[in-house]
Amino acid sequence: MRIRFKSTLGCLLALLLCFGLWVPAAQAAQIQAQSSPAAMTTGGEVTFSITITNDGEAVMENVQISSAYSGIAFDGVGASIDPGAEKTFSATVIISEAALDQPISFDLNWLENGELRSDSTAITIQRQAAAVLSGSVSVDKTQASQGETVNITYTLTNSGMTPVSVVSLADKEISSKPIAENVVVDPGAPLVLTYEFTMGSATVTSAPVITYDDGLGNTQTLKLKETTLGMVMNKLSMEVTQGEGTVNGVPFTLNLTNNGNQRISDIQVTDELGNKVNDGTFALAVGETRQLSYTVLTDTERYVVFHVSGESASGEKYENNTKSFVVRKYIDPALLGIDFSAAVLEPLNSAGSITVRFTINNTGSLDMTDLVISEKTQGTDEEGNPTDVLTEITRKDVVGPGEFSSDQVIFVGQPRELVFQLDMTDPAGNPYTYTAHITGDSIGVYDPADAEEAQQDVIQALGVQIGTGISRALSVALIVLAVLIVLAIIALIVLRRLERQQRREAARRRARRERQRQELLRQQQADQDTLTGRPSQPLRQQEDLGQTQIHRRPRDFEP
Repeated sequence: MRIRFKSTLGCLLALLLCFGLWVPAAQAAQIQAQSSPAAMTTGGEVTFSITITNDGEAVMENVQISSAYSGIAFDGVGASIDPGAEKTFSATVIISEAALDQPISFDLNWLENGELRSDSTAITIQRQAAAVLSGSVSVDKTQASQGETVNITYTLTNSGMTPVSVVSLADKEISSKPIAENVVVDPGAPLVLTYEFTMGSATVTSAPVITYDDGLGNTQTLKLKETTLGMVMNKLSMEVTQGEGTVNGVPFTLNLTNNGNQRISDIQVTDELGNKVNDGTFALAVGETRQLSYTVLTDTERYVVFHVSGESASGEKYENNTKSFVVRKYIDPALLGIDFSAAVLEPLNSAGSITVRFTINNTGSLDMTDLVISEKTQGTDEEGNPTDVLTEITRKDVVGPGEFSSDQVIFVGQPRELVFQLDMTDPAGNPYTYTAHITGDSIGVYDPADAEEAQQDVIQALGVQIGTGISRALSVALIVLAVLIVLAIIALIVLRRLERQQRREAARRRARRERQRQELLRQQQADQDTLTGRPSQPLRQQEDLGQTQIHRRPRDFEP
């Protein structure tokens, strides 16, 4: 019994020892597999990449990769991988559309310390559907004044599996050019585009249109929601009418109209000195008008400017100013009086000029200043509209009480009506304008009967005038001819004198050269006599001998 128990115990211990010694071998490699592209719409070329990392203690030798899918051949097979190292094996192959969404398995085999080891992995290429692109648009404000900036944000989201190529993002009323072109929206990474829009003079509508490639070779269009950007126009037009000055001041009438698209409240009008025109503030709805009256004292000269302020319904402050209006010290009209007239002293002459006497009678008791007399004619402005044109004739700084006249010659050209304007100011600087009219004619007022009689006289005297004209023409021609002859004689005399002067100059030059030559010969002869010991002959004899010898040269006889 004891022996049987010992035998049984021994068998159990042996079994336990065997199980304790048998331990499954741990994998000595880590495998990562991927494909490029990871998704496809149809069959095509794919590159498989398998990366093997040796995390064991032995070298992985003769690494082999195979697949049941035909045509796959990895480069670099048969290589070894040292412990701690990694190596990537790749293969490019054409796969069919039927292989999409199906796992493609790969078997790995290698030797480790001479022992065959193996592993496997698989890659599934997803079937790519059409690109799914969505978008949204937002603005930081929907109403803005002219010149104010509105920030517009466009967000594009790709909910597909592959990048989406956006051809353009256009928003025509916001920008004449595309907001963006040729950008890529990656899956799961929204593309945010920001555009700063400057509000113009009218309300606009943002209507983004996105053109993109759906990944299947088709161009798609995506329209985002429309957003209206309202132009806030706070505008108060203020028409100012200046009345005639009195001893109590100059009255002004102000008409304020809300020409904008916002209600304006808390309206206050003041002058350039800060004085309030209206006692309390008021509001104007769109299109509403309010009239105000205001009087400016005339004790001193002022340039009055009205300032208006208010607040729009959106809380925006509004301010504006008018032009300046001149208010001068009041002068009693009873102290002023001017009579202005023009009269013809000399009628229109053949040169087209006329002499006019201007008479200014200052019947008041004050000196008038800055007198300017001008002719007023009709012209046109740059837009072709008729306008008055003033051509200054004369001016005078001061005209005291009494009569003053000035005679002026004015070019008229041809008979026509003439209008003259007198501008002057009183001691306070208030302007005054007066006009006078005359007819610029050759002899008084034009009379048809006198003109016909003058024409008959001209016809009767025509023959005499023609003969007289011919005689005068011949006389003029003879006079001109005589003048030309005299000028020719004078020119001839001058030329003769010049010729004589040139001849005398030439003779003097020849004589000077002859003297130089004689002096040279005399010097040469003296040198020669000194050498030979002979007395030198007079140079004159030598010259005569030379001349005699020259005269005795034989002449050529004709045959």
